[in-house]
Amino acid sequence: MWHEDAVWDVGTDIFSGRQEILDAVARQWETFRNMQHWTSNSRYDIDGDHATGEHDVAALTTLADGSSVLNGGRYLDEFERRDGVWASRNALQAF
Repeated sequence: MWHEDAVWDVGTDIFSGRQEILDAVARQWETFRNMQHWTSNSRYDIDGDHATGEHDVAALTTLADGSSVLNGGRYLDEFERRDGVWASRNALQAF
């Protein structure tokens, strides 16, 4: 899903490189008891080996103490095809 040199900007932190992104996701899974995402109004624009995506999102998260947080925002993604493989190059979560 991620190119080796991808960047994931979650608004409060920026993770650089596939391994740092995977480690951040693993920490999320350990921190949150449950997380649900609903995406809508998705749009992709493809130009050769480059593409962008925009998505509206609502997320319901159950925290470790059992309380829940509902928030919404947008995902802004950039993708590239490298050696025939499409993957994310940059991703921004704007909540």
